Amino acid sequence: MKRWENSFGFTLVEVIISIGVLGLVCALVLRLFVTANEISLKSKNEDLASVYAISAIEKCKSADTINKMLESFEQEGAKITKKNDSTAIEYFYDEDWEKLEYKSNNSKPSYLLLLTLKNSTNKVYDMNSKVFQIDKKTDSKVLITEIITKKYF
Repeated sequence: MKRWENSFGFTLVEVIISIGVLGLVCALVLRLFVTANEISLKSKNEDLASVYAISAIEKCKSADTINKMLESFEQEGAKITKKNDSTAIEYFYDEDWEKLEYKSNNSKPSYLLLLTLKNSTNKVYDMNSKVFQIDKKTDSKVLITEIITKKYF
């Protein structure tokens, strides 16, 4: 049998090692994409939480009276709770930021917008708008954003 002395090809060991190294590099790059996607989703949710919190504050500021403001929130399906000199307005959202009816038990909310109004002096109200992410397994809430301001009625 004739042997090839000056062969320019690759050995089987070299091919297997190069495929292994390529596999490791591909796994690391794939992990980068997964991490970037998770960060992007978190950023999107923080942005939407801020938008909804600011929207609720602006809706309060545009109302002439507190009763008109509460009627407007009630017409949109918000849960309104009054205690002494404070009022809590709650909106529930699913994982796609679609509003949920607070009376419906069909699906658990993923996000909660909590707007509290507290009468601090004669006609001045402290407004606090918070958005929480709700863990569906434990029902624990994690604060995403908070906005504090005042309104004169």
